[in-house]
Amino acid sequence: MKSFNRIHRRQAQVWSAVLTALAVGAAASAHAQPAAYGQFVSDNSASALPPVTPLPPVVAPQWSPAPPAGLAAPVEPDPRRAPAQLASFPRDVTEPLLDQPDNFALLPEIQQVMPTVQREGFFQRVSATTTYLPRFGDDSAGFEDTEVYGVFALPCPTTDCPLLIEPGTDFWVVDAPHFDLPATLHDDYLEFHWLGKLSERFTADLMVTPGWHSDYHNPNGSQAFRVEAHGVGVWAYSPQLKVALGVAYWDRISVRLVPAGGIIWAPNDDCRFELITPKPRITYRIDCGECYERWAYIAGEFGGGEWAIEQAGGVENIVDYSDYRVMIGIEHKSLNLSLNGFAEIGYVFGRQLQYQKNLPDQNLPSTMMARIGISY
Repeated sequence: MKSFNRIHRRQAQVWSAVLTALAVGAAASAHAQPAAYGQFVSDNSASALPPVTPLPPVVAPQWSPAPPAGLAAPVEPDPRRAPAQLASFPRDVTEPLLDQPDNFALLPEIQQVMPTVQREGFFQRVSATTTYLPRFGDDSAGFEDTEVYGVFALPCPTTDCPLLIEPGTDFWVVDAPHFDLPATLHDDYLEFHWLGKLSERFTADLMVTPGWHSDYHNPNGSQAFRVEAHGVGVWAYSPQLKVALGVAYWDRISVRLVPAGGIIWAPNDDCRFELITPKPRITYRIDCGECYERWAYIAGEFGGGEWAIEQAGGVENIVDYSDYRVMIGIEHKSLNLSLNGFAEIGYVFGRQLQYQKNLPDQNLPSTMMARIGISY
């Protein structure tokens, strides 16, 4: 009887070991590993069965899904190249040569904004700028002008070659009691601006701006209507250096054609030299954050305008005001489509009033300049 009980206990132990080994093997196979089973011995001692130790869990390697058959794996974008910008920042100081925000035709690749920040759809930006030139003395003239304009964009034919449509108006208040000038002058225009990326290194900038420039009293429309234009080709010598060459047509008494060109050099992300005509500038980034940049700059420009006016006695005439300006300023540039702004002060010299007929040219004394602008 004792022998019979001992046989049953021995069979129970064997079956228990077998079931335990099978359970361990099933768990191990779930991790794609070979199962390990205990080794049995044929002696009469229960302690001859070694303990079965479970295998440690195995972490399966993580694999990236393969692309569908026939499709190549995605290629990471080249960090040196940024997509074309449309119109996110103030045009007045960012690109002084062509007056366009972060114009990829001129902006060196090292300083092109990444990722692209631009509004979806037709509307891009609305901006306002005010410039004040005080009158010092009776033999001088002062001006205050406020310009408001909008920017709308169309792919032409793609966003890498956009067509920018910019309607705008500039309202001038004249402080010149000793000159036969109207109290107000007006510039109303519609600008068409095309930016074309023609190859990896060559881009083009073409602009034509028909406009109405008068005091709203001169009845001669042919005198008030004037067309401005420019055409510039830009060659990227390197990510830091671009060379621009072209011409601008202003159609004014004081100047008709002016060269538009030079070099734009960005030795690093914080500095840019725009050694170009007619608006050279040197900029330095003084602060930046996740959503903004602040730049300080020194710049020069050729200022003024031309208008058809009606003088005393109903005489029709055309007056041209021109000057040269040297400014220092600071610009706040938003990188997330919020408000942008700038402020600058400067010295204005070489001032001249020219008339088409009847009156001699007038040289005006130098003055100061203050300008502020905001855009969204």
